[in-house]
Amino acid sequence: MTKYVVVLCIAFFVGGCAIPPLNQAHELFQKHEYGRAATIWNPLANDGDPYAQHGLGLLWEFGLGKTPKNPTQAAHWYLKAARQNHIASMVRLSIIQRQLGFETAATAWATLAARWNDDKAIKLLQEWAQPIPVADLYRGRLIQEQNQRAQQQQSANNFMNLMAIGVMGIGNGMARGGSNNIPPPIFDSSSRSAVNPSRESGTSSGALSLESGQNLPYRGLSGQTYQYDLSRPQDRLRYDLDPKAQIMDSVTVDPRRDLDRSLGQHGGGVSR
Repeated sequence: MTKYVVVLCIAFFVGGCAIPPLNQAHELFQKHEYGRAATIWNPLANDGDPYAQHGLGLLWEFGLGKTPKNPTQAAHWYLKAARQNHIASMVRLSIIQRQLGFETAATAWATLAARWNDDKAIKLLQEWAQPIPVADLYRGRLIQEQNQRAQQQQSANNFMNLMAIGVMGIGNGMARGGSNNIPPPIFDSSSRSAVNPSRESGTSSGALSLESGQNLPYRGLSGQTYQYDLSRPQDRLRYDLDPKAQIMDSVTVDPRRDLDRSLGQHGGGVSR
């Protein structure tokens, strides 16, 4: 029975693992440290957290640790979670209600869980010779999530289009020789590296200075600044030896960086 409970917990507690206290309680539950898990779940359950309420329901239903087996107490916590659309609690509640003789209520909760396309609920209804409902709630959620993803993608596309228009405007201004243009690089024969006069005067637009050993910001056409210009061998070498810059790139999501890459620019070490 304990093995079944652990599998049940793994299947339905994943939604709470992103929250540290629930994640900790889940790990304690798997280690059979039920008392410590209950210490975490109790205040959260009283505050209305459905995952914690479901956890207490498991302890009471199966009498785990020092918690005595009490189906009524288990149903109490399952009901609170089920009313917040916690599907696993709907299933466990329907089983207990069936055991206690409340067949109509049990069927109602199992039917609701089946509408969310829950396999266990569907199996229960089949065993009880009850009709299987259409999974309309599950399908509705899928459609809603698809619409949300489509809206997010459209917003991202609109942003990228605006950025592209802005880049084209910058390019046209530079072609006309505007007063705000950044001077082209001057080749310094002594250092065999490109030096931009704008950097020497305090403004930054490019890569690094080998003479000083310091990284100077490199600015892409999108306006995003980077620590390194990865098209330069010297910058590439320094970037490969800079784990902080690599970590920053791996955790930063910025459409401007994607835009720079689509324009053939490859900066490394996103600056914030």
